[in-house]
Amino acid sequence: MRFFSYIIWVLVIVLGFTFACLNIESVTLHYYLGQAVLPLSLLLVLTLLLGIILGMLATLSYAWQLYRQLRKAKHDIKQLQHSLSSSTQVRDVK
Repeated sequence: MRFFSYIIWVLVIVLGFTFACLNIESVTLHYYLGQAVLPLSLLLVLTLLLGIILGMLATLSYAWQLYRQLRKAKHDIKQLQHSLSSSTQVRDVK
């Protein structure tokens, strides 16, 4: 399985390198406070990374909610196990 992981990483690196070589033209990015001249490939990669970060931030609240539900469920399970073990000990004494 590790072999396939290495193959995929090498493929991604090779595709990324060829993508950068094919899109080496410079473009001017105009934003509110100024402008910048960047290679097209770099601009596309930065845009992709910004999208990934925004997507992760958008799902962060949902992931936190699921984490809290999981912690509560684990706490409830411990309480139920404790009460179950207490009730079996009481029956054994009788």
